[in-house]
Amino acid sequence: MDEALVSRNTFYAHYKDKYEIVEMLFSNYIESFQDSLDAIYKTDKISIYSLQDEKRVQALKQRHGKFSDETRDIFDVLLKIHTDQVDLLGAMEHYFFEKYLGHVQARQKDLAPSDPDTAIEAKIYAAIECAMIRAGFSDIGASLSQDPDHLSQNMINATLFAVGVRDSDVQKQLSDLIMERRKDAMMTNDKLSGS
Repeated sequence: MDEALVSRNTFYAHYKDKYEIVEMLFSNYIESFQDSLDAIYKTDKISIYSLQDEKRVQALKQRHGKFSDETRDIFDVLLKIHTDQVDLLGAMEHYFFEKYLGHVQARQKDLAPSDPDTAIEAKIYAAIECAMIRAGFSDIGASLSQDPDHLSQNMINATLFAVGVRDSDVQKQLSDLIMERRKDAMMTNDKLSGS
């Protein structure tokens, strides 16, 4: 109010209290967040792996960087607030959880919505996406954005560690193999979808 040169009376003429502002910011932020990601899910038909290295890195930065650059301050504020109506990470996790379930169920029509394996996979996927978002908005994000493939390798290493593969040489071999297979799979998908 001081910076905007607005009196308390003017403020309370428009808002019941500061919690109403937070709920409005949260609602607007989540809507923008979902719209931004919905656009990526809908248009992500052509694999970035068909691009040369420099263009691929640029495409990845452009895909994820714009939203985080524009909303960093609001994200920081909302992350610190936890009420019944405002739970930023909870809302993000729910979004990714539903996206994963929707994707799997669209491809496996006979799958029961309550399938426990799919629910666990959806939870893991949501946790990974939220971890990447938090890292992207933190100081770590600057180094992550330099090499998006490196972030993928970090996720693979963490997954290997979680399932008991703790030898760094074995992790490196498996990570390289998975990254190569991932690239092949993405490019094959491009050919099959007629890109």
